[in-house]
Amino acid sequence: IPKNSMYTLLQPHLDVLLFEIIFPLMCFNNDDQVLWDEDPHEYVRKGYGCVGCRAVRQH
Repeated sequence: IPKNSMYTLLQPHLDVLLFEIIFPLMCFNNDDQVLWDEDPHEYVRKGYGCVGCRAVRQH
């Protein structure tokens, strides 16, 4: 799909996509605080996926 076609499809939904899906996923919430308090290594793993997993586990 060409970029301009993709934008045309997404443009009417950008508010929902950004403010109801992406932004809430990026915000630190109570569940994140609990996980941070109980298992900071798991919090970092959850936030960064597999990027840096070995470095976190080695420390």
